[in-house]
Amino acid sequence: IILYVSSTVALESLQCGVPVIRLNLDILDSDPVIGNAPYWWEVNTPAECLDVIALISDLSSEKKKELIKNAKTNTF
Repeated sequence: IILYVSSTVALESLQCGVPVIRLNLDILDSDPVIGNAPYWWEVNTPAECLDVIALISDLSSEKKKELIKNAKTNTF
């Protein structure tokens, strides 16, 4: 899992099938990920971050494969 504020690492991670969580701390909203990409989540609080990590951990293998496939083909 990659946690980021504003970095193209998020795009590269999605292309590699790594789940991405954006920490919404940037007042300028300079996120390079446009829209709601598959395998991408945005959080505003530490509690939300923990919830999303738990959600990702609980995904079935089939759902993870589906999200990875969609992220690789729909990131750009």
